[in-house]
Amino acid sequence: MEETIAMVHVWIKRSGELPLTLKLYVHFCECRASSEALLNALINYTSRWEHVDLRFIHRIAIPQLGNMPCLRTFSIMTSNGPEDVQFPVASCPELAGISCRIRCNILSAPLPWPQLTHIDVGYSMSTREMLFVIRSCPKLIDLEITLYDDVHESHLRRRDMVISKTLQKLQLSVYEICDPLLKRLTLPVLTDISIEFMESAPTRGFQKELLRFFSRSKCKLDRLNFDDCGFDDAELLECFEHDSCASLVDLRISNADNVPMFTDAVLIPLTDMGSVERNVLLPKLADLSLDLCFGGSPSRLGTMILSRRITCHEEGQLRHLFLHYEELDERDIVPIKLAGSQGLKIELSDE
Repeated sequence: MEETIAMVHVWIKRSGELPLTLKLYVHFCECRASSEALLNALINYTSRWEHVDLRFIHRIAIPQLGNMPCLRTFSIMTSNGPEDVQFPVASCPELAGISCRIRCNILSAPLPWPQLTHIDVGYSMSTREMLFVIRSCPKLIDLEITLYDDVHESHLRRRDMVISKTLQKLQLSVYEICDPLLKRLTLPVLTDISIEFMESAPTRGFQKELLRFFSRSKCKLDRLNFDDCGFDDAELLECFEHDSCASLVDLRISNADNVPMFTDAVLIPLTDMGSVERNVLLPKLADLSLDLCFGGSPSRLGTMILSRRITCHEEGQLRHLFLHYEELDERDIVPIKLAGSQGLKIELSDE
């Protein structure tokens, strides 16, 4: 370890006074002492840190890093027990992106909120706190949050409505309902939304609130990802038929309980009949991932996939396909393999 620490200093000194991009990943629990020694070596140069990514699979003491005048992106991940710790950076006037996977009160951190463009917070926030973050960041482009409401919906007033004219990517991990958030949020330039319902979080009423959110925002989505959203086939179809989904290029749906959502009611409108007008659902779809969420009549899924590959409309050709299933009928496998021979990249998993 002494030789390693010495070499770290040699490497960094070779860079002169240039800003530093540093990554330190430690994935073995028995390396805690080594991790702290390496981190302490790097801390000697915090005044030159520009882009930093620190990841520790085990619990490690994160010292206070002081003022960091050059820092632009900062990512930190470690296990630090049930109690919050103090955010380790005292000042970072140039910071634009942060990924914080330590348990700390990020809202009290001395962050330059008005200039942040990317935020990823691994520990839970309430709807009220999340709305505060969005309101405080007028340049925010990408937001990844774990949502766990401890505030009753009625406690949020109408003036808590928030409009962001910059937020393009929203990723939510939801432990309770997310309806209070969707009711108060308008995102007109949103292109990428991902919602994962954790630990059997209730989803009743979510679909209707989501559609109202789409209609209010008038956003045009490129990517949509739902994990365990609880939709039935009619609700899923209604979602796909919304104007906000007409521009979808990348669609990912997963369902841990293997409840069929992609039935004939959805698969038939998704099938390209080859008409000149191309009245097909999701006409721009290129990437499709279905994880334990499809059923339908034999051959219906395969026919839909093949039709999206051999279409004469090149813009709407399916290019990548992932299927995770318990059973897949041979009458579906044959047209899917035929689509593969026509250039479709396919990944099948029955595990």
